[in-house]
Amino acid sequence: MKNDELNHGAAMRLDDDQPNLSLMEEELQQSTEQASDRITAMATDEDTRFCRWSQQNASGRKGLIGADGRPAEPWAYSADTRHHLVDEIVRDQVTMMKVAQRRSRLTVRGTEAGDMARGGKTQIYLDQLRDTRIRENTATESELAANWRQTHGFALMSITWAQEYGRDYEVVTLEGLQQAAQQGDQQSAALVADLFSEEPEVRAALAAQLMAVYEDLTKKEALSQLKALKDAGTMELPVRYLRVNEPRWEALKPWRDVFLPANTEQVQNARWIAWRVTLNASQLEEKALSEGWDPDFIAAVQKTEGTTILENIDGGRVATDRQTADRAEAMDGLHEVFYFYYTEADEHGVPCRYRTVMSPHIAKDRLDGPLYGIDEPVGYDHGKMPFVELRAELADRQLIESRGVAQIAGSWQQEKKHLRDAGLNQTDLYLQPPMIRPEREIGLPLKIQPRGEIGERRGGGQSTRQMSVPDTAPAAKPLELEVMGDADRYYARDRVANPVRAGLYDQDLADTWCGELAECWGMTLQLAQQFESDQKFHRIVGGKPVPFTVSRDEIQGEYDLKLTFNTDTLDPEKMKAKLETLHKLIMPMDRASQINPAPIVAGLVAHYFPEFSDAALEDVSQSSAREIEDEQKNWALIMAGEEPPMHEDNQNFQLRLEWLQNKMEQPGAMARFAQLPDSDEISQKRLQHLQFMAQQPQNAQTGRVGVQAG
Repeated sequence: MKNDELNHGAAMRLDDDQPNLSLMEEELQQSTEQASDRITAMATDEDTRFCRWSQQNASGRKGLIGADGRPAEPWAYSADTRHHLVDEIVRDQVTMMKVAQRRSRLTVRGTEAGDMARGGKTQIYLDQLRDTRIRENTATESELAANWRQTHGFALMSITWAQEYGRDYEVVTLEGLQQAAQQGDQQSAALVADLFSEEPEVRAALAAQLMAVYEDLTKKEALSQLKALKDAGTMELPVRYLRVNEPRWEALKPWRDVFLPANTEQVQNARWIAWRVTLNASQLEEKALSEGWDPDFIAAVQKTEGTTILENIDGGRVATDRQTADRAEAMDGLHEVFYFYYTEADEHGVPCRYRTVMSPHIAKDRLDGPLYGIDEPVGYDHGKMPFVELRAELADRQLIESRGVAQIAGSWQQEKKHLRDAGLNQTDLYLQPPMIRPEREIGLPLKIQPRGEIGERRGGGQSTRQMSVPDTAPAAKPLELEVMGDADRYYARDRVANPVRAGLYDQDLADTWCGELAECWGMTLQLAQQFESDQKFHRIVGGKPVPFTVSRDEIQGEYDLKLTFNTDTLDPEKMKAKLETLHKLIMPMDRASQINPAPIVAGLVAHYFPEFSDAALEDVSQSSAREIEDEQKNWALIMAGEEPPMHEDNQNFQLRLEWLQNKMEQPGAMARFAQLPDSDEISQKRLQHLQFMAQQPQNAQTGRVGVQAG
C-alpha cells in the first residue's frame, strides 16, 4: 500500500457552500493509488477462485506455447488442471449464509414502554417486506454481497429508499367537461367555451391552461390534444405517478462499485464514500424527475457515454487488448456518475452529512459555479451513511485488512494443482515412455516427454527400446490429502473428526452474517418510518390504526432488531437428540407447567415441514381468538337448550374452561339459568367435561413422576 498523502485539511465544501469537486476527484484517484496493492490482490482473488490464467486450455492441458510465449513446460500438452478448492470453500460458506438468511427469525423489540404497542404491527410490516415485497431484491443482493465478502474479505451494502416515476394517460371527454361546467367548474367551463375558437391567442391560452394542470404536457402535445378533443370528443393527457416507492438494497464491490479511503475502519466514520453508478440514457433523464438533477449536468454527462475511471485501474497489471475491449463493451450505452457522501462540519462545528452527485469526466466549472447533479444533505432521519459494512474477519481495525478465502487458501489450491499436474504428467510418462535409440539415428538427445526420443552414446549397435519409467504418481496422493487436511482443519470442515469445532464455526458464521443483515434491516425499517405512508402501513398490518411515520428522535432509537438462526437445525442427529431431551427430561420436570408448548410445536413444524408451515401455523393470539369464538357458539347452543360437541382432543381446554367459568358467574347468566333449568344442566355438564379434559395433562405427568405438581 502506498503512503502518499493528500492535504486532508482541504474541505469538501468551498467558502460559497459549493461542493469541492476537484478535491473529490483527487480523493478518488488517491484512494485507488493507496489501495493499489489490495486492488491487485482482489483481481488475483477472483483469478484464484475461478481458476483463470493466461493461455488456459479448456481441455485441462497446456498448448504448444506457454504464458511467457516460449514452448510450454515441461512439454507441450502437459497437464494444466483446475482445482476449485477456494471456490468450494466460498460456496460452502455462502450456502450456509443463504440458509441462515432464509430460515432466520427477525424480531422487533421496542426500546421504551410506549414502543411496545406498535412493536407487533411493526413486526407484521417487516415480515411483509422481507417475505414478499422486497424479497427478490434482498435475496439477490445479499447473495452477491456474501460472495464478495467471503472471496475478498469485505463488501458493502447500500440501503436506500427508491422512488421512481412512471407515466400513464388520463382520458378526458368533451361530455365530461360539459357536465363539470354545468356543475360550476370554472376551468372546464372556460375550456368548453373557447374550444372551437380558431384564434391563435385563444388556442395558446387553452394549451397553457392544460399545461398548468398536467405538468408533463408540452405545448405541442397540448395543441394536438385540444384538436383531438374538438374533432373526436376525447383527448389523452399524460399523468405522472409514483411507480416505485420502497426500500432497496444493493451489494457493492470495493473499488468497482464503491470507493472509500484506504484507511477506513467503519463506514459510518469514513471521511467519504463514493458510490459508482452507471445509467442508460432514459435512466439519466429520469433522475431530473425523481431526484431533481440539474439539466445542464445531465446534458454534460450524456456526452461522456462509455467513459469510466475503471480504465485506469488495472490492479497493477498490464491491461490487455481483450480487457480493454471488455470494459468498452460493458460501458456501451452507459454513463458513469458518482454519489459522493461525506461529512463536513458546519460553521458551528456540527458535523453534517452531504450527498453530491458528480462526474469526473466533465468540465468541473461553469460561470455560475461547479457543475453537479445535486448537492444536498443526505436527508435520512436515521443520521447515518446509507451503507453497512460486511466483513469476513476482524483481524485488524481497517476494512481493507479483512482477508477472504482466496487470500488464505490460495496457496493450498496451488499446491493441490501442482501435485495433480505432476501426478498426471508422471502417469503420461509411465504409460507412454520415451524411446531410447542410438544417437547416430536421431542426432542430439531430446528432452524427456511422452513418446519422446533420447539419444544414447553406446557401441555395439544397440537397438531401439523403451525407457524404464517408475510409476511414482501414487506417491502424490498422500500429499494431496495432507494439503486438503490443512484446508479442512483451518476452516473446520472436518466434521467427522471434530464435530464440535465444526459446529462452532458454522454458528459463528451464521451469527456474524445475521448480525450484519439485522443492521441492514434496522436501517430499512428506519427509512420506512420516514418515507412509508401511514395509509400503506395500515393496509398491510390492519387492526386499529397506529402512527408509523414518526419523528427523527423516535426513528433513531425506537426499535432494536435481532436476526437469529441456530445451525443445529441443519443436523438431523442434533435435532433428534434435542427432541429426546425435551420429551424424556425437560417436559417431565415441568411440574409447574411453565413451558408453553406452542412455540416449540411451531418451531418443529417450521423445521420439518417448511413447505406448508406458513399455512399450518397461526399466531398464538389468533389461535386463542378462534378458540374463544368457537366457545361463544357453544354458549349460544347451551342457551338454546342444545348440547354442544364434547371434543376430547385438539382444543385448548384450559382456555375454554376459564372463559366458560367466567361466563357462568355473571349475574345475567345465573338469572337465565333460573328460568332455563335445561340450559343450567347442560352448562354444568359442559363445565365438568372441560375440567376433566384440562386435567388430563396433569394426570399424565403424575403418572410419569409419581407425584402431583405444586
